[in-house]
Amino acid sequence: MEGLATCRPEELEALADELLADAPAEVVAGPEAAVAPLRLPGSEGTGTVVVARVAVTRCSVRLAGTPGDAIIPGRAPRAALAAALLDAEAERRGSRTGAVEALALAALERRARALAAEAAGVAATRTDGDE
Repeated sequence: MEGLATCRPEELEALADELLADAPAEVVAGPEAAVAPLRLPGSEGTGTVVVARVAVTRCSVRLAGTPGDAIIPGRAPRAALAAALLDAEAERRGSRTGAVEALALAALERRARALAAEAAGVAATRTDGDE
């Protein structure tokens, strides 16, 4: 689900359109906007602390009888619906499971590269006295 949540909406929607051509789908819940807490570890022994709330869109579907769920950052009802359909396809091990997994993996790799580039940029600003 994490990989699908980081995909570009147009990627999700294109593959979901392919699924809908071959399998019956039913929307169970949503897509609907929601708010999720952003938690960070607290000080020693205090658990977590909510530092902010972020907008998300969630959706639940059934694709050929198999449930699928998605939570997408921001307000993106079409992307949430598409991601839920792709989740169901992966769960049912349908004919496009490989494409769903490849899409999710590519999105995770893209995010990892972006985070590494950001970390390198921050590291480049440190002086010898920084820890």
